[in-house]
Amino acid sequence: MNKLSTCLILITLLLLTGTVSASEKKIKTDNNPVFKLENYQKVIGPFPEGKPVLYSFKIKNTGTAPLKLTNFRSWKGSRILKTPDVIAPGNTGSIDLSFTTLGAGNKALRGVTVVTNENRKNRTHRIGLNMLIKEQIEAVPERIYIDGVEGEDLPEKLNIKGNLETPLKLTLEKAEPEKSFSYKISRDEKTGTYNLHVTNNNKKSGSYRGRIVFKTNYPDKPYFIIPVFSRVLAKVDATPKKIDFGTIDKKSYLTGPDNSKDKTPPPVQQIFVRMNGKASLKIVDVFVENSKECFSISTYTIEKDKIYRIDVTADIKKLPANTLDTFLVIRTDQTDYQLIKVPLKINTK
Repeated sequence: MNKLSTCLILITLLLLTGTVSASEKKIKTDNNPVFKLENYQKVIGPFPEGKPVLYSFKIKNTGTAPLKLTNFRSWKGSRILKTPDVIAPGNTGSIDLSFTTLGAGNKALRGVTVVTNENRKNRTHRIGLNMLIKEQIEAVPERIYIDGVEGEDLPEKLNIKGNLETPLKLTLEKAEPEKSFSYKISRDEKTGTYNLHVTNNNKKSGSYRGRIVFKTNYPDKPYFIIPVFSRVLAKVDATPKKIDFGTIDKKSYLTGPDNSKDKTPPPVQQIFVRMNGKASLKIVDVFVENSKECFSISTYTIEKDKIYRIDVTADIKKLPANTLDTFLVIRTDQTDYQLIKVPLKINTK
C-alpha cells in the first residue's frame, strides 16, 4: 500500500468519525422534554370565603421527548387532586388542585412545586398565583392603628360588615388589655354595618397593642378579632437619645496630625428637639451639667416654634484626660418638659 492510499484511508475514517459525533450530538440535543405552563395567571378571583376553589394548571411539552413529572409538593392551602405521569411531545396535561379559602384573609398565595426529567440543571418549577377572596366578615380597615401625642384623646374607628345572605350579628366577647383601650360599638340598621370606635387611654409615650374579640352568628367564623396598635409620641422629643463623642486623642486636636500646622477641627455632636403637640416650643437654655466650661453650645431654629437643632462642641483644651459621663440639659417653656436631660459621654486620652 503506497503513501497516497494510506492518506486516503485516514481521511475517510476521520470524516466518518466526525459524522457519527455530529449525529450523536444532534440526538442528544433533540431528545429533550421541555416544560411550558400554558395558562399562567398572576391573580384569580375574587371567590367567596368558605368553599374550596378548584383550579387546573395546563402544562405543555414543547420538547421532542416524553416529559415526566417526577415529584410534586403542594403549597400551604393547596391540595393536589390529579397529576399527569407523562406528557408526550406536543401534548398537554393538567395538574388539578383544590385551594382553601376559609381563614385565608382577602388574598392568599396558592400553588404547587413540580420536578421534571428535563435535560437541564434546574428541573424544579414553582407554579403559583394570588387568589382574591371575599371574606364572610370584612373590616375596613382590617386593623386599628392609633397614632398621637401623649396627653391627647386618641380615638379611631373602623367598619365591620357581613358578606353572607344571613345578616351579621356581633357581640363583644373580650377586649385586651382592658385598661389600655376603651371601645364602643354601634350598628347601622339600614346597612347592617357595625361601627367600632376605639380610644387609647394611655397618656404616656410608648407603643401599645391589644385586640378586640367578637362572637358572631356565622358557623364558619364563630369569632372575629380586630388587632389594635397604638403609638403615643412624647409631647417634646429630643433625638438622638444620647450623645457619645467616642474617644478623642487630645494631641491630634491640639497639634494636628503628625505635628502638622493644620489642627483637627473640634468635635461636634448634634441633637434635635421637636414639639410633637399643637403648642409652640421655646428653648430657654442649654448647658452641659457640671462641665459648662468644657463645651460650647449653639442653638438653631429649623422650624419656628417646633423644631430646633443644638450643636454641642467640645473644648479639647479644657477636657480632663479621662472619661466624662454627664448630661446635656435643655430648658424649655413647657410646664411638663421644663428640663430634658440627654446622657452625654466623651473619653479623652
